[in-house]
Amino acid sequence: MKKALIATALIGVLGMTVAFAGPGGGDCGAKGGHGGFGGHRAQMGEMLTKKLDLTAEQQTQVDAIMKEQRTKMDEMRQQMQKQMQAMRTEGETKVAALLTPEQAATFQKMQDERKQRQEERREEMKKRLESDVL
Repeated sequence: MKKALIATALIGVLGMTVAFAGPGGGDCGAKGGHGGFGGHRAQMGEMLTKKLDLTAEQQTQVDAIMKEQRTKMDEMRQQMQKQMQAMRTEGETKVAALLTPEQAATFQKMQDERKQRQEERREEMKKRLESDVL
């Protein structure tokens, strides 16, 4: 029973970790992925200008609004990432406290491997973004 509980907790923590560990730190909206205007800001501005026949003054105001929203969203995203990291750390600490020394060593190795994979994905994404810019 105790082993089943530990295994379930371990799977839950690892599942949470994988779910929240997106490539590139999870800032897809800011880079043009899901949500927000992202990398399509210029296209969005052009579309609004053409389809709504915006004046230069309106376009300036729309640009300011979009910039303000982007800043607020970036700040919120950073706060959420910090909160999620704290939750992951808390869960991992609780699970580690339940484990035998041998299990704890294996768990730590799993965590280290996960972090290494994340770093590799982050570097890949960085290279892709840099090559897209060039």
